Amino acid sequence: MYVGTDTSRFAALLHELPAHWERINTGEQVNRVVRGQEDAFINVDEIIDRRGFDPFWLTTDLAERNPYTSHFIYHACARLVFEAALRECRDNLLVFVEDWYLGFSFWRRASQVDRTATYVSAHALRDRLPGWAALGLHRMDQWLMGGRGRIRFLLDHARQRRVIRRLRREAGPSQAARPDRLDTLFVLWTDENTFPADRHLDTDLFFGPLPARFRNRGDRMGYLAKPMTWVRSYEGIARNVMAAKDWVLLPEECVSLAEAAVIALRTWFHRYRLRGRFVLEGVDLTEYVREEIHIDRMKTRQCRALIYTAVGRYLRRMNQCPARVIYPMECQPWEKALRYGFYVNCSDTKFIGHQHSTIPECWYGLFPSRHDVQNRVIPQRIVTCGPVWKAILEKHGVPARSLRTGPAFRFPHLHGKPAREGKLPRPATVLLALSIGFHDSLECVLKTIAAFRSETGLRVWIKFHPRMSGSPEQCVETAVKALCLGALPDHIQITREPVTDLLPRAGVLLYSGTTVGLEALALSVPVILVQSDLWFDMDILFFAPGSQARARTPEALRASVQRALRETDAYPPVADRLDLDDIFTPVTEESIRVFLEE
Repeated sequence: MYVGTDTSRFAALLHELPAHWERINTGEQVNRVVRGQEDAFINVDEIIDRRGFDPFWLTTDLAERNPYTSHFIYHACARLVFEAALRECRDNLLVFVEDWYLGFSFWRRASQVDRTATYVSAHALRDRLPGWAALGLHRMDQWLMGGRGRIRFLLDHARQRRVIRRLRREAGPSQAARPDRLDTLFVLWTDENTFPADRHLDTDLFFGPLPARFRNRGDRMGYLAKPMTWVRSYEGIARNVMAAKDWVLLPEECVSLAEAAVIALRTWFHRYRLRGRFVLEGVDLTEYVREEIHIDRMKTRQCRALIYTAVGRYLRRMNQCPARVIYPMECQPWEKALRYGFYVNCSDTKFIGHQHSTIPECWYGLFPSRHDVQNRVIPQRIVTCGPVWKAILEKHGVPARSLRTGPAFRFPHLHGKPAREGKLPRPATVLLALSIGFHDSLECVLKTIAAFRSETGLRVWIKFHPRMSGSPEQCVETAVKALCLGALPDHIQITREPVTDLLPRAGVLLYSGTTVGLEALALSVPVILVQSDLWFDMDILFFAPGSQARARTPEALRASVQRALRETDAYPPVADRLDLDDIFTPVTEESIRVFLEE
C-alpha cells in the first residue's frame, strides 16, 4: 500500500518489489471514501473554536479545503483506507507513506490493535526515540520551518516594495491618474502582458468585454492586480502595471514592512482551539485536524493572503471605497482576506464573485460551510458561468438569493464551432490534456506512454497545463525513465498548440482535472478520464454520469481508446443529456447584464 502523491517514487517501487505481492490500490479506495464524506469535510470548521468572520482561520489552507494545498482530506481518507486494510489483511502489510506524521500515526494505530508494527523513516534519530519524543521533535521542526518561511516572506515583501517604489519613480507622471472616486474595482490575475500600454484594458481572459461595458456606461474604474509570480517575475508584472493606461493597485503597496512583520508574527503564534472531535466511520481523525493546523504554520501562504486585508483599509484612507468589487471566485484564502478588509473598512462595497470555470469533483473549497453562510463569508452575489454550476452551488448550501447565472467568458469559442459529426472513422489521434498539478500530470503521462508506446499506428499528443509547476520536458523525461525506455517513442510528442486547435483534430481525449473534457464533449470528441492509483480523481464531468469512460490502468486506457475509435456510439456526447448552454452560458448582451444590474 502506497500513501502519497510522488508518482516517480511509486513507479520505482512497483519496479523493485516482487510482482506476486498484492497491491492495495490507494487511489481507488480514497476516492470511494471522499465521495461518501463530503458533508463532513466541508463542515470541518464546526469543531474549530472561532467567532464570526475570523480572517486568521479563513485564510488557512485547512479552511480552504483545497486538495491541492491542504493534505488534511487526503490524510483522513488514507487513514480510513488503512483501518480497512488492518481489519482485512491477515498476512503481512507493508505500507509506504510519504508524510512522516501520517506514517507515525499509522504505526501508532497498528500498535494499539495488537499488531506487531515497525516504523522506519528517513529520520534515523526520531526512529530511536519513544513516540512522545519523536512527535515533539517533529513539532520543533515545524516551528523552525515556520520561522524560516516567515523570514523569507518578509525579505520577499521588502524586495517587492522596493521594486514598486523604483518603478513608480521611473514611470513618473506618465502613470495613470487615480480616479477621483472609484465606482468599480476589478481584481485580475496578472502577468507581464495583462495591461496594454497604449490603450485602456477592454477585454480580459476571465471577464471578457466586461471592463469596456462598465467604462462605456461611465463608471470610474480601477484594478487590483493579483500577480502570478509562480509563472512570471514580480518585476515584469509590476512594470506592466506601471505602464498601464488604467489605474492599477498592487496589494503589496497597501502593507508596510512593519505591518507585514505583524502578520508574520500573529500567524506564527495564533492558535485555533478545538471544541469537538472529528469522527468518520467510527474512527477519530481529530489528530489530522491538529496536524494540519501545525502544517499551516510552516507555510507562508496565509501570510501572503492576509496582505489583502489591507486593501480595503488603504482605499478607505484615500476615500476611495468602491461601490462594487468584481473578482474571479475560487474561494482561495486571499479572496476571503480581501473581502474581510472591505467588510471592516468599506462596509457598503458589494462583492461580486464570478465562478469562471468548471467545478471538479472533490473541490470542496468552492462549497461554503454552514458557518461560512451564517457569518456572511461568501460574497453578496455569485455569478456562475452556466446553470449547471448554479444548481451545484445551491445544492451545496450557497443561498439562492446570492446566485445568478452569467456568461462563460473563457469559453465563447465553444458556441462558435459546430459539433463534429459522430461518424467513423475518427482521426487516429489521442490528445492527453493535463491539470495544473505536477505529480498527477506525471501519473497520467506515465500511464499514457505505457499504454501506447507500442501503438505506432496512433499519434499521441501530450498537452500540459500552461501554469503547471515544473517543465513538460522534465515530466516526460521522468516518465520515460520510470518505464525504463531509452527515449520517448516517435509517435508520442509534447505539443504547445492551443487546445482549441488540437481538439478538432483529435480522435479521443484523455483528461484529468481539466475543463478540456467539457470542451471535447461540446465538439463530440469522446473523452476518457484517467483515474489515479494514488490521489483523487478530479473529474469535471461528475454531474453527467455516462458521458465519459474511466480507466485506471494502461491496459484499460488502451482498450477504452480502441473502443472509442471503433464504435460511433461508445461514449455518447453530453449533449444527449444536457445542453451546452446549460454548462457554459453564451456571451451575449443579455447574459452580461447580470453584472451591470444593481
